[in-house]
Amino acid sequence: MDLTINFENKKRLNIRVGAIIEHNGRYLVYRDNHANYEYFIGGRVQLNESSLEAIHREIVEELNEEVDVERLLFLTENFFFEETLALNYHELGYYYLVHLPATSRYLRSDTTLFPNSCEVKWVTLEHEVMPNEIFKHIKEHGIEKNINHLIFRDK
Repeated sequence: MDLTINFENKKRLNIRVGAIIEHNGRYLVYRDNHANYEYFIGGRVQLNESSLEAIHREIVEELNEEVDVERLLFLTENFFFEETLALNYHELGYYYLVHLPATSRYLRSDTTLFPNSCEVKWVTLEHEVMPNEIFKHIKEHGIEKNINHLIFRDK
């Protein structure tokens, strides 16, 4: 069971994990078949699952690969309106620095399309990726050694 709670008035609390996967100055991102934007590979944490367990599970589900999760980079509190579902989100996020194995098929291709119309692709820090503030932070500070707590709200 996902750690997501729906409230009245089209509001949702969501607990999410995401992978910051960098290779040669580009970052691996995901676009679902129902969304018109890219986001970090990951997904919802499940009940009785740690965020670390969740990031491993989500990457296996989305990429069909085992990865090396180096460490937690960001704790986020994100307040936004999601247009596709028409929901106001309060999302708590755990974003990890993740490394693909040297044999990963994703290291050999700029874009990978799946039969279900989902897409995985490499982008630069100039690209719009949800939540955008993570790339803004990385552009300004790089990948820091400490864990950063970021809070962002739609305007």
